[in-house]
Amino acid sequence: MQKSLTGVPLGLSVDTGVLYLVGFILLQGLAWVLIPALTYASPPLDVVESLMWGREWLLTSYKHPALPSWALEVGRLATGSALWSPYVVSQVFIAATYLLVYRLGRELMSPGAALAGTLLLAGLTYFTWVAPEFNHNIAQMPVWAAIMLVLWWAVEGNRLWAWLLLGVLAAAGFYTKFSVIVVLAACGLWMLIDAKARSRWLSPGPWLAIAVTLVLVVPLVRALAAVHFLPLTYLADRSGDATPRLAEFVTVILADHALLIALAFAVGIRPWRRGNGPRPAVPQEAPI
Repeated sequence: MQKSLTGVPLGLSVDTGVLYLVGFILLQGLAWVLIPALTYASPPLDVVESLMWGREWLLTSYKHPALPSWALEVGRLATGSALWSPYVVSQVFIAATYLLVYRLGRELMSPGAALAGTLLLAGLTYFTWVAPEFNHNIAQMPVWAAIMLVLWWAVEGNRLWAWLLLGVLAAAGFYTKFSVIVVLAACGLWMLIDAKARSRWLSPGPWLAIAVTLVLVVPLVRALAAVHFLPLTYLADRSGDATPRLAEFVTVILADHALLIALAFAVGIRPWRRGNGPRPAVPQEAPI
C-alpha cells in the first residue's frame, strides 16, 4: 500500500479514512475540553457575553447575529453547566468542520489525500489554542464547509433537494455571521467561471436556492431593522482607520496560517506542482 510523506496510506479505503479522522477528532476534542476546563477559572469574556444573549434567544445582538449564542444555550441546557459546556460546543463545531471538509475532499481526491488535507487544518489556530473561546468565527466554520460541499453536490447532480439545502445553509450562514457573504460571493464567482456550474444557471436550482435564502433571512432582517442595524454600526466603529487595520488584519491572518503552511511544506505539498487533472467522476446516487 502506497504511503504519503505523512505516513498516511494514500490507498486507504474511505471507511478507514473516517476511522483515522474520528480518532483524531476524539483525541483533540478531549484535550481541548479538559485543558480549559481544568485550568480556566471561567470561560473567556466573549463566551460569557454570548451565554447571556443565548438565555434570551435573541435573533441578533448589537455585534452579530445570535445563532452561536443559541448553540451555547443548548449546550448549557444539555449539560447543566455554563462553565465547561462552551468547550464541548466548540469541539462539536470543530469536529463537524473536519468531517465536512473530509467529505468534500472525498469528492475530489483519494481517501488518503483527503484525510491528509483535512488533518492539515489542525495547523490553524481556530482548531487548537483559540478553540476554548467559542465565538462566531468558530461557529461559521462548519457552515462554510457545508455550503461548499452541498454546492458541489448541487452542481454535479443538479437535484432540487441539494439546491434547497444550499439555500437553507446560506441562510444559516447569515444567522451565524455576516461574513458568510464572502464564501457566497466566492461560490457565485466559481459558478460563473466553471463551465458545468455556469450551465446550472439555466436550471431552476440556483434560483430556488437564492429564493429560499431570501425567505429565511426575512426574520433576521426585521430584527436588524428593529435595532437600527446596530451590527453594521459596530462593524464601522471597529474598522476605524482602514490602513492600519488592513496591515493588522494581514499580519494576523499570516500568523494564524503560519503553522498550516509550515506543515504543508514539511510533508512536501507544493500546490504549484500539481497539474489540472480531469474533473472527478461523481456517483449517480445521491451523496448521502
